[in-house]
Amino acid sequence: MIFCVARSGKPLSPELQHALFETGQEMYREQRKSANIRTDDGEGQITSDFEYRSFVHIFGIFFVADIETESGKTHVEFVIHDCDLIRKHLQETRPGALNAQWN
Repeated sequence: MIFCVARSGKPLSPELQHALFETGQEMYREQRKSANIRTDDGEGQITSDFEYRSFVHIFGIFFVADIETESGKTHVEFVIHDCDLIRKHLQETRPGALNAQWN
């Protein structure tokens, strides 16, 4: 899940929101500072310096996206919880790690 901090332009579809989340996770895992995004609803670019930010009670890695849809252009600033980024990485690199019993 992404937490939108600021948006200017048209609202994003659930599909685009999910694509932002998935692409953000991939960027973090691969330490890529930019990535292109494309869905049936729109396309654009996401960037991040992997800066940790907090907004009220939301903490995580900060991303910026510029998306173009049929309705127009949208600029989105969003945060992905660091635990969501880490959880995805653990699931891919060490299956079962999240369910491990600790003594």
